[in-house]
Amino acid sequence: MLSSRIFAFIAFFSVVNSLPIPTSDPENPSPAVSAVVSVISPELAPLFATPTSDGAAAATDVPPPSETGPAEGSVAPLPTEMPSITIPFELPPQVPQVTDGSQPVPTAAPSLTPMYTAIPTPPPACLAKAAALSASASAPDAAPTDESQLATNPDLQGRQVLRKRVAQTDLHAVAQSWQDLCFASGGDTTTNDPCVQLAGEKGINALLADADTCDQQDNADAMVDFAKSAGITNAEALIANAVAYLQHPRNAVNLLGVIPSTPYCQRPPRNPELQGIVPTQLAQVNPYVFGGPTVGMVPFGDATSCPYGQIPDVNSCSCVPAAGSSTSPAPAVESATVAENKAIFISNIPMSCAFDPDPEFKLLVQIASYNTNLQAERGLPQDLVDWLSPTLQVSSFLTQSPRAPDIVAVGFQELLPLHLGLAGISKGVIESRDKLILSEIQRFAPNGESYTLIAKVVNVGVALLVYGKDDGVGSRVQDVQTQWAGCGPMRMGNKGAVGVRFRVPSEDGGLGEVFTFVNAHLAAHTEQNQRRVEDYHSIVNTLLFPPLPDSNSKTPTTIFSSSHVFFFGDLNFRLDGIPSEMLPEHSKLAHGVAELLHDETRPKLKEYDQLVSVRDQLGTAFVGFREGEFWQFKCSFKYKLGEIDQYDPKRVPAWTDRIMYISHPDSPDTLQTSSITNVLYTSIPSYTTSDHKPVISVLLLPPSEPSSDSIPLVKLPSTYSPHPDPHARIKRILGRIFDRLLGYTWWLLAFLGFGSAAVGLMLDEYSNILMLTSSSHIGRS
Repeated sequence: MLSSRIFAFIAFFSVVNSLPIPTSDPENPSPAVSAVVSVISPELAPLFATPTSDGAAAATDVPPPSETGPAEGSVAPLPTEMPSITIPFELPPQVPQVTDGSQPVPTAAPSLTPMYTAIPTPPPACLAKAAALSASASAPDAAPTDESQLATNPDLQGRQVLRKRVAQTDLHAVAQSWQDLCFASGGDTTTNDPCVQLAGEKGINALLADADTCDQQDNADAMVDFAKSAGITNAEALIANAVAYLQHPRNAVNLLGVIPSTPYCQRPPRNPELQGIVPTQLAQVNPYVFGGPTVGMVPFGDATSCPYGQIPDVNSCSCVPAAGSSTSPAPAVESATVAENKAIFISNIPMSCAFDPDPEFKLLVQIASYNTNLQAERGLPQDLVDWLSPTLQVSSFLTQSPRAPDIVAVGFQELLPLHLGLAGISKGVIESRDKLILSEIQRFAPNGESYTLIAKVVNVGVALLVYGKDDGVGSRVQDVQTQWAGCGPMRMGNKGAVGVRFRVPSEDGGLGEVFTFVNAHLAAHTEQNQRRVEDYHSIVNTLLFPPLPDSNSKTPTTIFSSSHVFFFGDLNFRLDGIPSEMLPEHSKLAHGVAELLHDETRPKLKEYDQLVSVRDQLGTAFVGFREGEFWQFKCSFKYKLGEIDQYDPKRVPAWTDRIMYISHPDSPDTLQTSSITNVLYTSIPSYTTSDHKPVISVLLLPPSEPSSDSIPLVKLPSTYSPHPDPHARIKRILGRIFDRLLGYTWWLLAFLGFGSAAVGLMLDEYSNILMLTSSSHIGRS
């Protein structure tokens, strides 16, 4: 039985290896490859669909997501305001998607003038209405709210009382409600990916402050289009969800001390079910000034200050039906609180209260990495405060000024047993990690901050979860993308990396900065140093993302097309070449190194660290990356299981778990200095379920660049210029195929009771026949 499986495995590889892989267009594989993929790994079949003459993908027998569940690296169920963009490099369509065969209605150019050098003055009727409301709000029997005090207390007026941004924390629930109904609809949930795209990629984008005026309506129309498509069994619920979505307020941003109302779309919806439906305005916005970060501000009286079918009447400061209009949205009923807020915000308009963002404001990023030793659910204690909440007490910087991180990135290696990871059975583990991590970082946040999951991605046992603070990055993040790359034998994912990239726009509506987080697991063992260097370059060349929004190129980009890059994980670099005279007399190497790991002697060992050698001395890998003083904490590997500070006497201790970074202000000529302040860099010895100790770093980023039309990018030395691998997609997908083949076979053998010995025999035989690396590279480290 085992021999037949081995020969079948070899035969399959021979077939795949003989298939023609095009060199001119590596992104369009042959039909033969598509057929093999659809059998071996159905979740990858859409990526190998043969394009038809009109550019659409040919149909494949792929089970709907509701049956198969999301592929690794996907975003269903949607975890955050912005979804993760998975493997493909194609950019999202630039026009609204429709499913009824009609042409999408082009988006009309907004009538707003993109300028906010001054606050527009509303008509006199609006000022009079605001004055009356303000007087009512400041009456003696009025409730003493913070807002009502602002209208009468000059000391409280100005930028101190005006928020930088009004962000909503329910956007995740809004997206999830559509996604749940969509997957249960019985319709075509694969074409154009309506369950994820309309919930996250387009749905959440349309609810952000810098969305186009009609994006929200276009997305609601696409929802109704889907509800009317063939096979739908819950059309009424889907349409009701689309109506509720269109009524949902959009985020708002502070411009020059005023938070303007959201402009209204000036064209009708395509579907009659949406006629008369308009977005609700947030209570905190100024009701007589309209605009946003990408379109500027205008006073009431502009066409966009009233819904379609109505026109502004400046004499009464109200919207009235347009002549001949058949659609007249009913105005929303205002509560007393909303009315008071209107008066409060309008009362500040004549004042010189220009919002002056702190030019020295710096984002705080917390990065955590842990090799859990294939323990799955057992690899992490329930109380994560020591690892994920160092901001409470361990840093003098943060003790003087208690502050929660703006971004939290958590990386795992060897997240679960290898055969389960190769088979792609990781959903339950990564979801439980997400819930536990989110609850812990919020439970121990120093000021009660809340967080949103920006993205999560997992490939075999390498996983990455990134969170953003709700009142900052979490509500502003855009263009979220995820990616993975394997660099094990045959590009398998037992070693490799996963990445998350996103953009944070500037406060004044500029493109802002791009953040890229990479969690990696490189080749093990001291003698495999060159292999680790090769793994790194393979990751850089194949862990690719779509072009940046300020680029006209269609070529995928490397991790360095970013403003800030963070590279971390179990990089497996060891201590090598320690001279015998440094070691205690009559001691074995492992024992001798362990005896040197005291506070006063550890700095001497950094000179023998392989990562320092290839990065800082030879320049063969990780060129440009900076790192904190890792020698200030004990080696993170290799410990006896269950022990806090006892190393395995058979292995030389090493700093295998590392966190590095590079930022756009960093000069390529001074590689030893960084614009990023390493506030904290340490390991957590109290975790004893793994032979690794988790590590953590808290990084204070440089101030954001002034708003511009281009994104600032990191600068590398002239001697190093990484280039995207044109065959990256083929390599990744072939690696995924072999992951699944081996994982399913291994899982079946384990299920039948053959155990790991049979699997090891198969791996050894397979590796020898294919002339690959030894089976130890497939095993854990």
